[in-house]
Amino acid sequence: MSETSGAPSFRNAEISKDRFQLGIAPRRTSSIVPWPISLVTYRAENDDSLPMLVEWRNPDRQFFGSTISIPELRLRRDHVVAVLQATSNLPRVAMPTCRVLDCIGWFTSTGQENGEKLELVGFASRPSSWADPRRPHVSLKRLLDQSIENGGKDTPSLRKQFKLAAALAQAIYQLQCSNWLHRALSSEQLLFFYDLESLDLRLGAPFLASLLYSRPDDQRVDDKVFVTVSEGKIVGRGPSDSYIHPGLMMSPRRYRRSCGVYSLGVLLEIALWEPAAEYCNSSDGHYRQRIHEAEVFASRVFEAAKDKLAAEVGEFYQSAVIAWLKGLRSQSNSRTRNVENNEDAYDGKYRGEDPEYGLESDLLWKVVRQLEKLRV
Repeated sequence: MSETSGAPSFRNAEISKDRFQLGIAPRRTSSIVPWPISLVTYRAENDDSLPMLVEWRNPDRQFFGSTISIPELRLRRDHVVAVLQATSNLPRVAMPTCRVLDCIGWFTSTGQENGEKLELVGFASRPSSWADPRRPHVSLKRLLDQSIENGGKDTPSLRKQFKLAAALAQAIYQLQCSNWLHRALSSEQLLFFYDLESLDLRLGAPFLASLLYSRPDDQRVDDKVFVTVSEGKIVGRGPSDSYIHPGLMMSPRRYRRSCGVYSLGVLLEIALWEPAAEYCNSSDGHYRQRIHEAEVFASRVFEAAKDKLAAEVGEFYQSAVIAWLKGLRSQSNSRTRNVENNEDAYDGKYRGEDPEYGLESDLLWKVVRQLEKLRV
């Protein structure tokens, strides 16, 4: 949202980088892999030292052809912090948690990509009060990889898998109801912490990362009040593309809520406790070749859900995953088809795509309620 478009005014959320002590500067070997999430020490105003989780992103526009100005991107950082703070502190009596960490602000630092130094923006968040500050977080992807390495010995009980799946479904349902698109959900972005008292990893309490790349679903907003422009999305560039809706891979259309629902095929990974990438091989071929592979990948994952889930975790879980992979609804809007057939590069402007009204209701009944029926 734009500061000049009638949106509420947010404070400057920038924090001096001198207040953060980084053990190792963030590094990555390629622009197509995500930045690592750092555990750092933060010096508060009263000089207390507090553990913080830092998510990194580049300060510039993320995609080619973006028309968003640099000052506007800076304002969006403040808005991201404000939304994360508000979401993490929502009342939890009448509704389940959105599983979002409390972000205290952002700062600039230096990282490395392919050995070259570059400026980064870090968003710092407080871990939960019950989390052990001495032990780093663990992603779902890391847990799945460890299970493969150990021959499946680390696979949790069905009770824990069901609890995790239900918590994730509830969190995404709440975000869908608030018209907030995640855009980057994968097993890399699902984080867990160790309990300070029991010392066990809390699998039933996942937290969502990478909401830094999110945005409000502007198709429901009057353009006379808000001027919300998306940066767009370039796909076919890395391992995270396996979580992207095949329709988005084949067209320049706008990212929709059903695309976010499709990425929650991560439920399949939770059920089988192995990465979905195990179902097909990927290559580093030409861009068009990778698009074709993405379609094949989606087909194989869907077949795995139909063939394996009923025997592994039951029919209720299977029906929830299949509904999820289908994006809950088929798109039949004629204007949507015209947008998808547009050969021009997507510039982030809304042109009447399918608003998908009622999708959150489908998500509730076809996924959340199905998972609530699970018993061991």
